[in-house]
Amino acid sequence: MTKTITLCSGKGGVGKTVLASCLARIIQQEEQARVLLLDLDPSVQGLTLLLFQNKYELDHVPLSFAQYLNGSEAMEKDLLEALQKAVTSDGHGDPLHALYRRLDNVFAIPFSTESERPDWTQFAHLDFDIASSKLQTLLAVANSVLNIDYVVMDTQAGPGSLSFAAATLSDVNLILLEEDDISWRTALNLLLEISDLNRQLQRRSRSYFLANKASADLVEIADKLKAFSFLSPLPYDAWMQKLFAKATSVALEKEFENTDFFRQVRTRVWHDVAGLFGITKQPVKDGFTLGSLFRKQNDKSSQRPIIKTNGTAPASGSKRAEKNTTSAKQEKEGEKAAAAAKNEKETAMNKTGTEATPQASPQPFAATTVAKPPAGAHEGKR
Repeated sequence: MTKTITLCSGKGGVGKTVLASCLARIIQQEEQARVLLLDLDPSVQGLTLLLFQNKYELDHVPLSFAQYLNGSEAMEKDLLEALQKAVTSDGHGDPLHALYRRLDNVFAIPFSTESERPDWTQFAHLDFDIASSKLQTLLAVANSVLNIDYVVMDTQAGPGSLSFAAATLSDVNLILLEEDDISWRTALNLLLEISDLNRQLQRRSRSYFLANKASADLVEIADKLKAFSFLSPLPYDAWMQKLFAKATSVALEKEFENTDFFRQVRTRVWHDVAGLFGITKQPVKDGFTLGSLFRKQNDKSSQRPIIKTNGTAPASGSKRAEKNTTSAKQEKEGEKAAAAAKNEKETAMNKTGTEATPQASPQPFAATTVAKPPAGAHEGKR
């Protein structure tokens, strides 16, 4: 039975497309499965641009998903036959049909070709029933004819007929969000819309929140968030951003598997999703948590001194404590010295029986009248 995963979000730029490509690779490697990727984003078509870097290859794909949506039953049949040839050829059949194969046992249907350039506004007003019917037919063929094990669908940000059709037909929906207020509110609104459609259509797709580019605070409370239908969050990976800044084609290269993001998707996100499908995965053996990983990344970027056991590089707090201790010692020594001087003074007084008269403080000069001495004073002296 084909298992389906839909990635959606209330706002754009949260990482749906990259996560979709990662999940497809990881599922293929972990489960030795056939995986089909569907680009259901008519406006951005990010998954198409990510997986079909060569414009010549993209232009020679036999049929796109947009053609499938707008085409007749004959065109539907042509697409399904082309996919069947791509799946069964193992890369040795018709080179045009092989263009659907992006990696070993990972296939992708682009939303449109390079020269096709459909008017995306027509898909914004696409009837929900038509979108649901077309997508349901494709998923049924993927299960019964193509023997696809997993279908991963990347949708557009926000509400849309294709997004809601995929979310209600899917087994598991991953609603991606970041920590800003707009992302949280739009994700919640999307969840409510999907839940309402499920009740109306009597479907049972399950939806879960997934925080991407998560901060350390959110990572630390990951276990508590699971009670609110959250999967394990993904921390921000600066190295992955640098790789993508050079070329987005790195998403299909082996080097991409060395990023922390890819490893966390494998050990955390897929571990959670596999559990939803009833697949038992071995617990993580590397011994680290997302919180320790996030702190490790922060430590790399900061220039804080390292506290050594021998005390050669104490932290600033240790220096302040040491300074306060020194001041207290000096005060005590001063009190002892004053006490000793007082004792010596008392001892000297006991010996002589007298006490030195303290000197008067100098007074400011003032003009005064000098009194005459008594009449007999000079005589007395003589």
